[in-house]
Amino acid sequence: MRQLHQLKENLRKFKQASIVGTSGIGKTQLIRTFAYENRSNYKVIWFVDCNLNLNQEFIKLAKELNKNNGANIKEGGNLVKEKVLEYLQKKDNWLLIFDNLKIGENKKVQDFINWEHNGHVIFASQDKENLPYSIELTKFNRNDSIILANNILESSSSEQEEFLAKSFNGYPILIVQAAQLLNQVPGLNFKTYKKQVLRSSNKLKLNIALAISEFTPTAVNLLYKMALINNQAFSKDFLSYITDNKTSLEDDIFQISKFALISNISSSEQNSIFEMHDIIAQTIIDMNGRKKSQDVLEKLISNLLKSVPRSVTDFHVFRSGKTIFENFKVISRYTEEYPISLFGTMGLSLYLMTQYNNYSDYEAAEELVKWFNEREDINKFNPSLMNNDERARYADFLQSLARHYRNRHFDFDKSMKYAMKAKEVYKNVEGYESIKADLFYQLASNEIKVGNMKSAEQYIVKLKNTPFINNVESMLFFLKGDYESALNRMSLLIKIRLGKIKADDLVLTSNYLLRAKILNFLGRYQEAYDQAKQIYNMHKFKKKEDHLIFGRIFAELARSELGLGKIADALEHIKKSISILKNMQQEKAQKARFLESAYLARSYVVQGEIFMKQNCFKDAIEFYRAAQKIYFYLYKNNMAHIEHVSYLHLQGAKAACRAGDLYHYKTFGEPQVRGFGQEHPNTIAMFKYCGNYNMNLWQ
Repeated sequence: MRQLHQLKENLRKFKQASIVGTSGIGKTQLIRTFAYENRSNYKVIWFVDCNLNLNQEFIKLAKELNKNNGANIKEGGNLVKEKVLEYLQKKDNWLLIFDNLKIGENKKVQDFINWEHNGHVIFASQDKENLPYSIELTKFNRNDSIILANNILESSSSEQEEFLAKSFNGYPILIVQAAQLLNQVPGLNFKTYKKQVLRSSNKLKLNIALAISEFTPTAVNLLYKMALINNQAFSKDFLSYITDNKTSLEDDIFQISKFALISNISSSEQNSIFEMHDIIAQTIIDMNGRKKSQDVLEKLISNLLKSVPRSVTDFHVFRSGKTIFENFKVISRYTEEYPISLFGTMGLSLYLMTQYNNYSDYEAAEELVKWFNEREDINKFNPSLMNNDERARYADFLQSLARHYRNRHFDFDKSMKYAMKAKEVYKNVEGYESIKADLFYQLASNEIKVGNMKSAEQYIVKLKNTPFINNVESMLFFLKGDYESALNRMSLLIKIRLGKIKADDLVLTSNYLLRAKILNFLGRYQEAYDQAKQIYNMHKFKKKEDHLIFGRIFAELARSELGLGKIADALEHIKKSISILKNMQQEKAQKARFLESAYLARSYVVQGEIFMKQNCFKDAIEFYRAAQKIYFYLYKNNMAHIEHVSYLHLQGAKAACRAGDLYHYKTFGEPQVRGFGQEHPNTIAMFKYCGNYNMNLWQ
């Protein structure tokens, strides 16, 4: 084929080529044919869907390069594109395809046109403006059109082949559809079809209408929905979430496929990936008109949101599915063009905000927070006017905001505000027990974070026999200093979760971090080190090392290394931890008042312990004192119930006694006695230790 040869020559000479032509002309098919025929020449072949967010597309490519090519690319943040390009720039034998560029969209790929590299880049666009070394895909000539018709028609004649070639003006997709209509529609003879074509002003619309007339109602509705999703890639699993009838899905897909309205673009039989040409999708939308498209979109979103699992683990499996996230984003864009109910939009936004936070795309998440708060401020959400399902979704969004403000901003006051509002809304919601349990988990977690054990226990009672119980009890036992029970609960939770997700899945990060911290408090340093190292390996390709999560990982690595006698490594890691957490704290302090990070206090304590090991007692006191100030601010009157605060008092008192510093002995020792009593093991240990250095707390 001439175009294939030209594509190969352009890549050989210029390392770049552009395939240009209208929708349905065969651009992607040509590139896939080239990629398949030349697959042995490339170590990497990757399609970038320009219909989607390019940063997210490069995150996918980074994951692929890390997994299969031994790359070391951070998979998160806004610099992932630059890092991927830096990696590819040093390599050869790779093919990168920027697909699905529409008219006026070539500016999306301008950064890649003058890029110096040793691989091959192909651009596929409906518009040749500003693209290099263009190969225009034109309509088939008469002979190619006749050959195509002859290959597909089951019972062909020269008259039929000639008519299809001439009537459809060399457009391959229309010729294929016409041939399939003659093959598949009972009673549609060539003479009848010919008359309809000659009378039609829009032949594609005619073909689609004739195909639809043969469909079952569920297939028709599914076709209409396909036009309003990411038509460039949607999986069979995703179709099962939006269809009106799961039992007929296989047959519905077959009906739609046999008339060339969609194409299978994957090799997987279990969860096939399909595409629909832009021109077909737009024609279907135009046939339906604005009102019907709105109704279809509303039903599509309703079906999709009903399919979202409520279980945290099941939800994670769901959101990780092929094409799921991309389709949510595209559907969300369609709601701007075809406005639907506020609560349908809220459901999409709720899902997307969860995803953006998981991808650490906090800017995108903040946009959705802003979307909600703007409507909340003008009383767009009135629970008394909502039905039961709407109230549940509204409360669920409030919960997501509570989680966002707690985990992203450490603003527990605002987090509790949203959580308590959700609690009030749930009083008038029937059912939805799983998301109510999630709310009680959040409320318990918030109370634990600020040391309110009694309040936390009131919520924990409501979590019995729920998936949240092991997690929240582990947190509570840790606060109380019952480290064995805390470890048992956390180990049980991890074991349950590993039944559904992989051991290196990032959703396990918080569980693993708490386990590492518990093991350090138990003095099981090798196990703690192995756990912390596992978390580090999980994240090292995902995020830059100035991310909050590394501040926490490095703290537990440092403490375990100190316990294993690796002082230099411990010192290096704790310095990194404190630097990350202090920078994060300063950044947040510039934006709003927030509760200081207990993570930073933990790092200060570990730094103090390292200085103690080095006999630098005054330096140790400085860091213990900094941690104590954070705990005073964070826990306030709850300090006397928190075991790691008592541990801090003991360590601070030891450092003061070794330094002969009575003032700081009192600074740590008096709150210990006053809060925990003279019979507490740490109080007894403190008096015994300091007695060896002739230090008297009461003098």
